[in-house]
Parts: sequence; structure tokens; C-alpha cells
Amino acid sequence: MACDLILSVSEKLKNELKVVHINAQSLNSPSHFDEFSDMFGNGEIEIIGVSETFFKDHSVTKICKYNAMTVNRKNRNGGGVAIYVREDLKSKILATSDGERGKPEYIICEITFGTDRILFACVYRPPHVGYIDIFHDDLCTFITQYKYTIICGDLNARFGSEEYETKLISNMLSQCYLTPVPFNSTFHTAYTSSTLDVIASNCSDIILEYGQIEAPGFSEHDLIYAVFNLKVPRFQRKTITYRAFKRLDPSKVYEYGNTLPWENIYKLNDINDKVQSFNDLLFNLLDTCAPEITVNLKKYNAPWMTTEIKSLFKERDRLRKVFSKTKNPNVYEKFRLARNKAKQQCRNAKVKYFNNLFE
Repeated sequence: MACDLILSVSEKLKNELKVVHINAQSLNSPSHFDEFSDMFGNGEIEIIGVSETFFKDHSVTKICKYNAMTVNRKNRNGGGVAIYVREDLKSKILATSDGERGKPEYIICEITFGTDRILFACVYRPPHVGYIDIFHDDLCTFITQYKYTIICGDLNARFGSEEYETKLISNMLSQCYLTPVPFNSTFHTAYTSSTLDVIASNCSDIILEYGQIEAPGFSEHDLIYAVFNLKVPRFQRKTITYRAFKRLDPSKVYEYGNTLPWENIYKLNDINDKVQSFNDLLFNLLDTCAPEITVNLKKYNAPWMTTEIKSLFKERDRLRKVFSKTKNPNVYEKFRLARNKAKQQCRNAKVKYFNNLFE
């Protein structure tokens, strides 16, 4: 699974800047969003670019341990881009597209970690859409102010071909001194493969590792990544403090509560003193019977993402790999059925979990 690759990369290169891009073809889909959250919920990837989020203004976009920046398509379904930046890194938006149809969709932002400051952008250009100069102009407004510039996205340019659109996009990248990472084909259907997705930078000389992996849980696009030799601080796990009311023993509360001098409240004349006395006794009772517990926040965990559902994901991914090697249409049909089954099972498990919770 893609999450296994991410864990492997983050374990090898703990303190270097890791950038991931995925064309998700709808994080608005509950099963896609759950898998996305499960994949990145450990906070080990510093920057995640997402194209075709399909987000709406009311959509849930937040995932654990990340700040999200989004641009949603207006008055039409589909499209949209997002940048997820690990919450301990500073980030701010510099420019965005307006979300209007028939134009590229993008976010340009500044990300700061340690003594380094980079210009980062995520862009989605729908097929055969012009106006790429709008993105180019916004990028050029800021590019001279930063030592490092990295962009990612789905440009629908079919890199490696001689098409006019491809030359146009390649010229734009060249004018900005951005060199694409040399990925293999990133978009696969039953009949064709093309290189549509890109991570490009003006610092290709400091790329330590790059790669791609199929992500059939989302779309027919590969997840692509690159690791840059830029030092970032290790993610500091957050802690939370709470009272363990689930472990509360009512008999212990009753027994200890009877030993506290509640009658002293009645001896006080000032109402503020009464409230303070009551609060002191109550917290004394809570500290004894339900003491505070401090724990480290671990990876995001959706309770409905059971071992059985994750096994379905693995089987789906296995069949996709087999099809990629064999191009056998019968295998593709098995993959399609496995993908739909995994998605439906995840959806059903989530509904069941919340129904049981509310009951």
C-alpha cells in the first residue's frame, strides 16, 4: 500500500523535507478521505499537495497534525487543490486562483522551517484548459524572493510528448528555472499511460530520493514524492490531558464524597466564597476518583478502519499491480470489483460505527 512506502521513506529520511503529490479525484468521498487521513495521519510527511480534491465550501478538510489550505471550484463539481503542511511548520498563502471554471486552479504559499524559507505551489490544470499564464505570472511575482521553489500538481501536459500543450508547459517551467523530477508514466488506464503529474524545483541538485507508487484507492494517478536535502525539525508529538471518566467507580465517588466537609459551604456568607468552596471540594473529589491522565497523541485512527477493511485495500492494490504488469482485462475487472467492494465496506463500516455510537 502507498502508506507502507510513506512509512519506509519517512523512517529512512527523518529530518529531510519530504513532498508528496496525489491526484485524489475526490477527497470529498468519505472512503477516500478516510484512507487519506489514515495514510498521512502519522505526521511524517512535511508537505502534501492534492489536486482534484472535489472539495466544497462546507467540506471537512482537516486531518490530524496538518494545516490545510484549499481552493475549491465555484459553481461546478470537481477540480480544486489543497496543500497540507505539517502543523509545526509555518505557512502562509501568497496567491490563489479564483476558482472559476475553465482556468488552472492553484495555491502559492510560503513555508518556513528552521532557517529555510521556500516557495511552494500546487496546481491543477484541467485537460485542454488555457490561461496557464495566470499561474505563471503569480509565480513569477514571488519566485525571485526565495532561494528554493518547489511546485507540484497535475498539469495534464503529457510530458515526453511533442504536443503543443506539453511544449507550452515545459517552456513555462524552464522560464522559472524549474526542473521536473524524471518520473515514469503517472496516469494509467486500461489502455494508455501518460506522465501528467509533476514535482518540479529549482533545486534538483539536492533531491535525495524520489519515486512513485500506484494509489488505486484514490484514482488512476500515481502518488509521487521527492525528498529534498533541507533539514526540518522532527515532529513533536502533542500531548493531551483528560480525566478518565470511563474508569470512574460510582461507589468510590459516593464513599469519598461523604468524607468531604460539604456543610462548610453553608457557613459562608459571601456567594463568591460559597462557589469557590464548592469548586474546591468538587475538584478534590475529581482528582481523587477521576485523576487527570496525560497521553501522547498518536497517528489518526478511524475506529471503523478495521483490519478486515485494510485487508481489502491490500487486495485491491495487489490486483492493480498485477494488471499493471499483465494488462489482462480480466484482472482489471477483478481489480475494479475489489476497489468497489473496499469502498463500499469502508462506507458501511463508518455508518454502522456512528449509528452504534449515537444509539
